[in-house]
Amino acid sequence: MKAEAIRGDSHTFIFKSEVSLLGQDYILTFSRSADPLDERYTLFSKPGTVSEDGLELRFEVLPEDTNDLSPGELYFDVQFKNENNRVTSIRKQSITLVADVTRS
Repeated sequence: MKAEAIRGDSHTFIFKSEVSLLGQDYILTFSRSADPLDERYTLFSKPGTVSEDGLELRFEVLPEDTNDLSPGELYFDVQFKNENNRVTSIRKQSITLVADVTRS
């Protein structure tokens, strides 16, 4: 089953690792395009938090991040930047943003 998120809800994205993720800065970026031309296609980005043992990476998406978005396919990737400012993508996938019934 394809991953879904309800527009305007809180969502936690958790990625587990067998090697330590400590010592890097992580960012989760969402776009409408699977192959965006530049940062203008970015809908929003969220910083990641690594667990104390370094084996879990967590991103918190808040209601205001998706509340004004139209339902449909969203693409995201997780990147990290090391101490030499080298950027590496470690995950890329899509998720379907579905309409919420309650609008406030």
